[in-house]
Amino acid sequence: MRGGRALAAAAALGLSLAAGATIDSPALRAMRAWIAEHHANPADYDEVRIARELAETAPPHESQDAFSKRVANAMQATFQSFAPFGAVPDPSVRYRLPFPLDVPRYLVQGNDGELTHQGPERFAFDFAMPVGSPVLAARDGVAARVIDGFKDGGFDPKFADKANTVLVLHGDGTFAAYTHLRAGIAVREGQSVERGDPIGWSGQTGYAAGPHLHFAVYRRIPMAPFLESVPIRFGVGNPEGFVPKEREFYGGQPRQSVELRVTADGQPCDDAHPLRLARGGSATLGVTIAAPGSAPLDVTRSAHTRFLAPTAWSVVVDEHGVVTASPTPDFAAALRRLPAAQRPAGSTNWGIVIVSHEDAASGRYGFASVPVLIRDAQR
Repeated sequence: MRGGRALAAAAALGLSLAAGATIDSPALRAMRAWIAEHHANPADYDEVRIARELAETAPPHESQDAFSKRVANAMQATFQSFAPFGAVPDPSVRYRLPFPLDVPRYLVQGNDGELTHQGPERFAFDFAMPVGSPVLAARDGVAARVIDGFKDGGFDPKFADKANTVLVLHGDGTFAAYTHLRAGIAVREGQSVERGDPIGWSGQTGYAAGPHLHFAVYRRIPMAPFLESVPIRFGVGNPEGFVPKEREFYGGQPRQSVELRVTADGQPCDDAHPLRLARGGSATLGVTIAAPGSAPLDVTRSAHTRFLAPTAWSVVVDEHGVVTASPTPDFAAALRRLPAAQRPAGSTNWGIVIVSHEDAASGRYGFASVPVLIRDAQR
C-alpha cells in the first residue's frame, strides 16, 4: 500500500515514477553530472527508489522543482552515508599536520576565515603548497570516499564540485576531508590508513584560488547542509595541542643545506626588508644560494627553484620570479561579485611570496619567504 501512496503523491506532483523513468530539474541534472564525473556507482543513487520514498512525505501542493531538489539532496546524503549522524568528536585526539615536516607550509586561511571558512565550514585550514607536494593522513581511519580524475580548478563557481578529494572516516564517526588534490589519488575506497600514510598530492582542482590543501574534519547532521565542520587540535604527543593561525608557517624547520638569499633590484627581501610595491606594480626577484666555502650561485632561473604566491587576492608570481601586486584574474572576478560589505578588509594591502630550491642531485636545499607591502601609486 505504501507504494500506491507514493505513486499517488507523485502523480499529484506531475511526476512519473515508473520503472526506468527519470525526474528532470536543474538540481537533478547537476547531481547526475556530479555522480558521473566522480565515477560513483549509479546503483547507489537509485532516483526512482529515492523519489518513491520521498513522495510518501511530500507536503501538500509541493512543486515539482521543490520535490526534485529534495531528491537531489537525498542523493547527496547517500554519498555521505558511510558516516553516522551526530558523531561526537573525541576531544583527546591530536592530529598530525597533513604533510611532511621538512618544509614549512603557510596557512592562508584558518578557522572563521573571511573568504570561505564560514558557517558549517568554519573549522577548516588552507595550507599553501606547490602542486605535487605530498599529503599525509592526519589521523588513523578508513578511506571512505575517493573523488579522483579532475584536472582543472580556479576561483570560479563553475569549479565548485570538481575537486579531487579523499574522505577518511575516523573511529569516533567523524571524517576528514583532504581537498583540491592533484589527479592520481594514492589510496582506494575501503583502504585503511594510519597517521602519516600517503593520501595523495596537493593540487588546484575545484574551487581554489591557488595550489593548496583544504583540510577539515566533519560530522554528519540530519538536516541541510547535511554536515558541519568540527574544531580540532594538532600536535601529536602534546596534551594541550594547538590550533594553527592564519598568516603563519607550520611544520618543521626547512631542510636547508644552503642559505637562500632573495633580492629585488639588488635590495634584500626578507622579514626585515619587505618588498614594497605600488598597486599594480611589478618587481623581479633574484635568488642566489651559498654554501660554506662556495661562491654565491644564481639559481633564479633554475628548474629547481620554485615561486609560490599563496595570497592570490593580492599578489601573483610567475615561474621566473616576477611579482605583481594584483590579484589573480579569477580572484579579482570573484571579489567583484561580492557585495562591498563582504569583501575582506585590507586584504589587498599585503601579500607573501614563498621561494624554495630543492636539488636532490647536488644536495642543495633552501627556503625563504618574502613579505610584500602594497600601497596606492600616489603615496
